[in-house]
Amino acid sequence: MPPKKEKGKKQKQEEAPTAPTVTETEKTFFELEIADCNRKVARLRASIEEYEIRNEELQKAYDKLDEDRADIIAYLKKVLNTKNEENVELKEKVKGLEEIREIETANFKKTVSELERNFTVMKEQLTSENKLLAGKLNTLEEFRCIRDELMRKYEKQEQDFKDQEMKYKRIIYDAEKKFVIGKDKLKKEMEGRLLQLAQDFQDATELRVAASTHRVIRENIAINNELDNILSAQSKLTDLNEKFRESERNARISMELAEEERDKAINRSIVQKKVIDQLTAAFQNINKEKALFEKRNYDFETLQVKIQKLTKENENQLLQIRILEQNLHAKMTDENKSIVETSKVNKENAKLKKILKEAATAIQAALKLDEWATTDKSRDIMNRELLLSRLLSIINQYRELHKADSTDTIASLSKIYEEGDLGFVPKPSSKKSMGSTVALTLSRETLPAEKESAVSIAESTSTIGSVKTIPSMKLIPPSSVQDVTVKQSIASFVTSSHSSETPESSEKEKEDESDDIEAQLVKSKLEIQKSIMKDLASQRRLSSRARLSEEKQKALMSKSVIFEEKDDESVEGEGRQAGDSEAVTGEGEDSGQEEQTPDGDKDEEQHKEEEPK
Repeated sequence: MPPKKEKGKKQKQEEAPTAPTVTETEKTFFELEIADCNRKVARLRASIEEYEIRNEELQKAYDKLDEDRADIIAYLKKVLNTKNEENVELKEKVKGLEEIREIETANFKKTVSELERNFTVMKEQLTSENKLLAGKLNTLEEFRCIRDELMRKYEKQEQDFKDQEMKYKRIIYDAEKKFVIGKDKLKKEMEGRLLQLAQDFQDATELRVAASTHRVIRENIAINNELDNILSAQSKLTDLNEKFRESERNARISMELAEEERDKAINRSIVQKKVIDQLTAAFQNINKEKALFEKRNYDFETLQVKIQKLTKENENQLLQIRILEQNLHAKMTDENKSIVETSKVNKENAKLKKILKEAATAIQAALKLDEWATTDKSRDIMNRELLLSRLLSIINQYRELHKADSTDTIASLSKIYEEGDLGFVPKPSSKKSMGSTVALTLSRETLPAEKESAVSIAESTSTIGSVKTIPSMKLIPPSSVQDVTVKQSIASFVTSSHSSETPESSEKEKEDESDDIEAQLVKSKLEIQKSIMKDLASQRRLSSRARLSEEKQKALMSKSVIFEEKDDESVEGEGRQAGDSEAVTGEGEDSGQEEQTPDGDKDEEQHKEEEPK
């Protein structure tokens, strides 16, 4: 059994020295990890440098934005001045347009009265002419009826003549046909008889008469036949000539009657044409006069529409002028507030710097007295009492100063708004508006001034507590106090124009205004109130932001007091008096903390109010 234990111990002793050995793979792994860590460190350093560069760029951009903001404010002031000049020019233009409109309305009324007179005269003339023309038209209708009857008769006669001519032509054609047929029959009979006679005669004459006699007989027979034909044709021609003469006489008679009727119809048509031409000329003149009258009416309506448009534009411009005046009034109040705030802040800074100088001198004197107190303890007690009394007198000076600043502005909270601030009612005088604006700005600025004074007291006491009788320090020289220049509120354009007018003219204008204008004024008042509320909200936001920025700047100014420490040996030698100074500074710190708490609560409330906005 014992040898087994020894073997186990030997094995453990052999395994123990082999454990801490590290392989090459692990070494390489650790080296790689170290390289990765170095790379990460390098990357982080590079990123830190980039972030620092970006921070510098953002700081530069912020500075540029401040400069741009100042430029924008100057530009807006210039724009405001130009707008005021434009408002003055528009006022002059509006006055000129109103005068021109009055002159034009008077001229238009005169022209309308003249046109009405001319219209009545023309109406009477046209009614009389219409009556005459109606009588003439009745006569023309009668003439037309008579003419239609005559034309019908004439057409009937012409139709009868045509029918008779057709009958005569048919009769003549039938007679000629019968004559030709009978003639042909007679010719055939005569030829047959003549042939028989000739044959008989030839037979007889061959026996008795010689050839010469035969010739004479033949010629005689031919001449007789020709004479018979000529006589028959002459008789026929005479009959036809008589018939044609009778037809010609009848045609001449009918032609004379038709010509007489034609001449009468032509004369009537000429008279009718003349009457129609006169009627057309009169109708054209009436149409021209009607067109001129309609054109004049259209021009009059267009001028009325233009006048209405000009009145509406004038009202819109007046509303815009009122809105601009209200914005200008708000900006002037903001400027006055900012001026009063800056003046108060500068005064308080100067007084605080004086107090800090006095405190520093007192502390320096106490430090010098500490050196003397090392020899005599009674002097130490006296020096402490003097130091405490000196510090109490300094603190009481600041409290008295703070009380005096706050009591001066209690009387300004009596009346904030006055008549004429919104622009709807004319102001009584510019002096009253000036006093109200100054009182308003002072009353609004006293509360933040008190807050800022409490904050400055707390910070000054905290700095005194942190010094603890350090031997030397350097103070920043006080800044020059700026003189307060309160700008007077500009008299409103609309109220001044209304106040310059007489009450009689204002009453007349009020009577002349229609219901539509009153409705538009109600709408414009609502819109103006909405715009005023928006402007007030934006001003509150800007004022809260400005207060925060001022508080930050004041904190930086209070912390700008530079203290220089001497050697470590002097600090260790003066450590004995730390307890006494701590007792004094503890009281200051307690009072500073008590004064800081309400300001901190108010700042938190302001932040909470700004977040939902």
